[in-house]
Amino acid sequence: MKDRYETDGNNHIGDIMNRRIWYDIKISIVGLNINVAIVDHFFAHVQSIGGYVNHDHAGFEVQYMLCDNDMLINNVPVQLKAGDFVLIAPLIPHKMYANAADAKRMTFLYSVYNDGKHPQNASLASKLIGVNDFCVVKDNKGELYSIMQRIQKELQDQDLFYYEKAKCEFESFFIQFARQMEYNVSQKDKTLTDTGESMIQRIEDYINFHFSQDTTREDLAKYLNISVQQLKRLLDELYGKSFREMLLERRMAYAKYYVEDTIMPLNEVPYHVGYGSVSAFYLAYKKFYGVTPGGSRGNMS
Repeated sequence: MKDRYETDGNNHIGDIMNRRIWYDIKISIVGLNINVAIVDHFFAHVQSIGGYVNHDHAGFEVQYMLCDNDMLINNVPVQLKAGDFVLIAPLIPHKMYANAADAKRMTFLYSVYNDGKHPQNASLASKLIGVNDFCVVKDNKGELYSIMQRIQKELQDQDLFYYEKAKCEFESFFIQFARQMEYNVSQKDKTLTDTGESMIQRIEDYINFHFSQDTTREDLAKYLNISVQQLKRLLDELYGKSFREMLLERRMAYAKYYVEDTIMPLNEVPYHVGYGSVSAFYLAYKKFYGVTPGGSRGNMS
């Protein structure tokens, strides 16, 4: 059984609305294998043709806005500014608004296969495959766009070793993209007001980006700029749970995904979900789900 976010290492991206695939680029970042499909919209001179019908893809889609655009993503209206990136998860319906006739954007799609042998890629993997519907990434310094321009030039000019050069640039792109996602979260924390809704978002952002690390409620309190006692009362008021319970639920959700929906070796899973030892992880998993990781995986076969 495979999760929609990963392939078996051989599959292509899938349906992309009959767009021409100009290049199929395969890269690997510390055991995280990424297949990139370059379609016509990657090249800036192509206008948004055919994007006005609600559609989805089998892979992740990255769009860079060359001008202000309005989109409907998963039935949510989204206003995008020139310079914004939007990452859309697999099988999430989306379309450009019909009045965006002059909209231009750069687009590519990707799928991910994690070989499960490199726990150090957990942070990168969680960002590239952890998006449930979509997220907007601000390219404040223009670094990501610069990388995309270099890739575009390599593919258009096709100089000596252009394909290898494009692969290297894509590796840089995904690393910088993940960094920018985390930076955007930290900056959002500085600008949001302390309403209940924004506080919930800040708490969930923190747990989403730190569940695989050795983090504590003191770290979260510092992130929110409140005391530990204030945090305790806040979590009880908003969730009726403690920080430890919330962190455990997130870790176990990802653990179940790695155990049941990937081929990651079971003794590697703990290091992707915040555990320092296999034995501690196995005890926690069995207590939470009532079955061992091996039993859970065996049930899916």
